[in-house]
Amino acid sequence: MEVTKFSVSEESAIKQYFDSYGYVVVENLLDPSKIQQFLYSYEQIKHSKLFMFFSQDTHLPIQPKLTRRGSLKIQC
Repeated sequence: MEVTKFSVSEESAIKQYFDSYGYVVVENLLDPSKIQQFLYSYEQIKHSKLFMFFSQDTHLPIQPKLTRRGSLKIQC
């Protein structure tokens, strides 16, 4: 499946596509170094013993566990 991508300057096309499909892919919108910094920080936070997740299901803060692959495993 091919993904439709837009450049930042295509504002009206972006809005029209979003209104039709509910999502849009904009190429080069974010600086790749900012994305890498976010991913690094996220990994550090996930592995912190102090990390708590506010569950929208139970409305309580919980401490999630990680799967073997490092994904969050939420147990309610």
